[in-house]
Amino acid sequence: MKKRLLFIPFLLLLSCAFLFCSCAPVNPLYDLVSELRLNLYHGESQNYSIKAHYGFREEPYENNAKIGKKVHKLTFKLLDKYSDDATYSLSFTFNSTPYKSTFKLDPISSSLIASVEVENFNLDEFKIYLTTSSTSEIITLKSILPENTIDYKTALDSLYQNQRTMIDGFCDQNGVYNLEIRERITVKDGAPYWYVGLAGGFDNLKALLIDGLNGEILAIREIF
Repeated sequence: MKKRLLFIPFLLLLSCAFLFCSCAPVNPLYDLVSELRLNLYHGESQNYSIKAHYGFREEPYENNAKIGKKVHKLTFKLLDKYSDDATYSLSFTFNSTPYKSTFKLDPISSSLIASVEVENFNLDEFKIYLTTSSTSEIITLKSILPENTIDYKTALDSLYQNQRTMIDGFCDQNGVYNLEIRERITVKDGAPYWYVGLAGGFDNLKALLIDGLNGEILAIREIF
């Protein structure tokens, strides 16, 4: 009987420990991401070269410290081709669903850009058909992210752990974050980096560069 009485408190203690672990706080920055570029691709065929990236961005796209509707897109850039008489289109299939888009001239970058809305795109390699009025070519696009590149949540974990004072500076008097986060993966000279923009409104924007392999914060810059 004595052993049984001792065993009951032990079970209660174990249950409390389990509940505490399962309810451990999640990084609050995860829900504050209003723009995310999480994968980069490149592919070539006989006549074409294409870059692409996947992620989401809020719409409307505003620096107002609020999270708008997140629209997930695959965006393609046709390299070494500019506005001419040809019309370039692409198509591919993902999860048995066909997608199509036509390249249009982006006035800001002066590049031919095409995009498609697609949810939960998770491929590191896929094929597209690039067509004009007279030709069609298959292009295989592959992720250019180096092996062991950390994901966006790991980068945010490093930011939250190492720059807590700066992060909490975006809290109001009630402890609510007036903040939206723009996060983009980039690769330079074969090395991955996470760019993180902290937007606390129209007059408060900070930019950080995070090592994409170990999460080290490499630079912090106040934009305005």
